[in-house]
Amino acid sequence: MAISPAQKRAIEEVIQTLCAAVKGRRKICEMFMELPNRDAWPEYYKVIPEPRCIDGIKADVERGKYKDATVVYDDLTLVFANALHYNENDSQIAKDADTLKNLLEETWKNASGLPPPPTSPPPAEPAQSPSVPTQTSFSTPAASTSYLPQTTTPPTVVIPKTTLRPSIPHPPPKQQAVEEDGDMSPEPQEQENESHSWESAARDEESAEIVRQLERGLPRWEGGHDRGWMEYPSENSASQYAEILGLLKDYKTPMGQRPWSSLEDIPEDAQVKDLSFSEPISFKIIQNRVRTQHYLTALQFDRDLTRLFERARRWHAAGTEAYGRCILLQRLYHLLTSPPFPSTPPPTISNFSSIAAGPGVARPLHSSSESSLAVTTFRIPTKDRSFTEELTYKGMTIRVGDWVHLMNPDDAAKPIIAQVFKTWVPEGDGAKKGQQGLTACWYFRPEQTVHPAHRQFWEGEIFKTGHFADHIAEDIIEQIACQFTAKHIRGRPRPPYWYPSWPLYVCDSRYNDRERVFVKIKNWNSCIPEDYRKNDFMPVYPFERIIYPKRYPSPFLSGVTGPGGIGDSIERAEGEKIEGGGTGRKRTRKNASGHTDHAGPRYGTYVGTPSGRAGSAGAQPAHQPQPPVPPQQKRAEDRSIGTAAGGLANLQGSAVVEVLPAETVKHFDRDPETNQVLWFSGPPIEVARTPAPQHSLKYLHYVAMKRKENRLQARKEEEKEGREELEQMDVDEDSSRPCKRRRIAAKARMTDVLDDLWKRVSMG
Repeated sequence: MAISPAQKRAIEEVIQTLCAAVKGRRKICEMFMELPNRDAWPEYYKVIPEPRCIDGIKADVERGKYKDATVVYDDLTLVFANALHYNENDSQIAKDADTLKNLLEETWKNASGLPPPPTSPPPAEPAQSPSVPTQTSFSTPAASTSYLPQTTTPPTVVIPKTTLRPSIPHPPPKQQAVEEDGDMSPEPQEQENESHSWESAARDEESAEIVRQLERGLPRWEGGHDRGWMEYPSENSASQYAEILGLLKDYKTPMGQRPWSSLEDIPEDAQVKDLSFSEPISFKIIQNRVRTQHYLTALQFDRDLTRLFERARRWHAAGTEAYGRCILLQRLYHLLTSPPFPSTPPPTISNFSSIAAGPGVARPLHSSSESSLAVTTFRIPTKDRSFTEELTYKGMTIRVGDWVHLMNPDDAAKPIIAQVFKTWVPEGDGAKKGQQGLTACWYFRPEQTVHPAHRQFWEGEIFKTGHFADHIAEDIIEQIACQFTAKHIRGRPRPPYWYPSWPLYVCDSRYNDRERVFVKIKNWNSCIPEDYRKNDFMPVYPFERIIYPKRYPSPFLSGVTGPGGIGDSIERAEGEKIEGGGTGRKRTRKNASGHTDHAGPRYGTYVGTPSGRAGSAGAQPAHQPQPPVPPQQKRAEDRSIGTAAGGLANLQGSAVVEVLPAETVKHFDRDPETNQVLWFSGPPIEVARTPAPQHSLKYLHYVAMKRKENRLQARKEEEKEGREELEQMDVDEDSSRPCKRRRIAAKARMTDVLDDLWKRVSMG
C-alpha cells in the first residue's frame, strides 16, 4: 500500500524546508541534491554502499515508489549520514550535513500526518572495503551540482585515467579576431549595490577562516595520468638517467650560478602541504633508485623528477630567486627529456624558452621595434598547423580554456600567466615530428604594467591583454587557474578547473600596454575562448558570503622591479599609428570615466606591503629599463599640528611623533581616496549654527485641521461610492434572478362566444 496523499504532501513540505535552509546567503542543501559521477569516482561507491541524494528521493516520492513514510525518513537521514561518514568532522560539508540532519528530525516531528521518526536511524558508518583507501573527495563536471565529500589524504597515490571535462568538438580553422579593448556590455555589479565598510581585524580573520574552511573540504589533486611522459630510445636507460641528473646538478647559468642549490636547500624531512603525492621524494632518493636500477620504465623516472620539481615549487615562495632557479631547472629538464634528447644543455639567454621575450618586453609581430623581441600577435594564427582537441604532456591534459604557467624568457621567477585558446601540431616541411604546441593569451602581473603610483591591486590580481603567442609543450611549467572578479569573491573553482595546490589568480580589468590604460571588464564572456561562452565557465563552490581579496599598493613602491614602472597613460591622437597595428581613437568622455580603471579595486582590506603573488621580487631585465616617472598620487591636504606650526623644526625638538598602533587604527574609518586614517586628536569644535526657519503654531494647527478635513471628506466620498456600488450590485442581482413568464390565455372560439351571449340573453 502506497503512502496516502496527505502524507505525500507532508513529505514534500519537509523536503522543501530542507531545500530552503540557508546559512548567510548560501543554500546549504545544494551539496546534497545529486550523486557523484559513478564513472569518475568509483571509489566513493565502494566506501558508501547505499548512496542517496535529495533529488532522487524527491523523484521516487512523486512516482509513488515508497510504500511507507518511515522509509522516506530513513533515506533522507541516510543522505546526511553518508556525508558525515565520508567527510572529515571539521569540514564544511560535514557541518552542513549535521545541520540538515537536525532540521529534518525537527521538521518531521512537527509535520502533521507523518509517523514519528524511527528510534534507530540508518547506520552512519557503512562497511568499507579494507583494500580501498579513504579517497579524497570527488569532483563533478561543470554542468552538475553535487555535494562535496572530503576525507584525509590517502596513503597511496591514485592516478586518474583522464581529466573529467568532456572534449569540445573543434571548429574548422579560421582566422579569429580577438577584441583587445573597448566598450563591453555591462555585467551585473552586485558588489557595488551592497554596503561596504572597512573591515576590522576580526572581520578579516573571519573571512580568511571561511576561505580556509572551504578549501579544506575541496578535493586534492592526485597528480598526472600515464600519458605524455618521456619515451627514451636508448636501451641503457640507467646510464642515461644518471647523465640527466648530472647535467641538472652541474648546470651553471651565464652568470655562473648553480640553480641546483635551490633543490639542495630543501630538507628531506620537510613537510610540504598540498602535494599530489604522499611518499617522500628528494634528489638522493632518485639518485639511489637510479643506482640500484629501480626504474623499470622511463615513465617512473620522469614522474619522480616531476614530483621533485613540484615539491620545490611549493616549498619556495613564488617570485623569489630560489623559486626562479627551480623553474629554470624544470625547463632544462623538459629540454633534456624531449626529442632530440640533447646530450648537453645548449647556451641560452632566454631561460630555454621557445620565445625570445616575455610580458612587458615582447613586441607585436610586424612592428617597427626590434625584430628579435617581436613574438606576439593580436590574432590567433592558423597557418602551418593542425588544431587538436587537447595537448598531453608530463601527465597533464591541456585543453582550450585551461590556464597554465609558461616559461618566461626574461624572469624565471615570474612564469607567464596564460589561458589556452588553441592546441595544435605543426605542419609543413620544417615541422618537428611529435611536437605539440599551444596558442595562449597572456595576462600581465602588476609589475609588468605601467600604472600610476596611487593605483592599488588585489592579492593575486592579473590583467588580460590582447597579446597571443605560440608556445611549445616544453614551455608548460604547471597548471593554474584564474577567476574573474564576479566569481572570485563568491567562491572557489570546482575541480578539475582548480585544486587547492594550484596557484590561483583574479582578473578584474584589461590592460592595453600600447596606451597604458586599464579598462574594467564588463562582459566576461568576451575574455574566454568562444567554445565556452555559452556554458557556465569555471563553476564555483560558494562561500557563505561575499569575500573580497586584500588590497595592496603598487609593487614598485616596495622596491619590486619589473619591465613595467610608474607612469601615466599615453594619449594617442585620433588616427595616429600605434605600434603593432591600428590607429589611435578618440575616447568619449563616457568611456574614459565609466570603464577606465585608474585607481584599482575599492573593496577589500588595505594592506601596506605588496603580497608575493601580486608583486613579488624578481630580476630586472637588462634590455628594458624602468621608466623614471615621478609618482602622480593625489595627496590630501596635510592638516597636522606640525604643518600648522610651520614644520617640526619650529617646535624646537619638543614634538613627539608616534605611529598609531594597529589596535587603535582598526576602530577608525579611512579616507576612500587617500586611505589615510580619519583620526583626530580632539573632539570636533562646536560651531554656532543658524537654526533653520520654523513655522508658527497657528500655521501648523491650520495645516493639521486642513489635512483632517481632507481625510474626512475623502472618507465620506469613499462611503458614498461604496453605497452606490452596493446598490448597483443589488439591482444587478434582482434583474439576474429568473422570473416566471406570464401566462397567455388562448383566444375564445366563436362557439364559446355565442354560448356566453345566449346565456346572458336568457338570464336577462
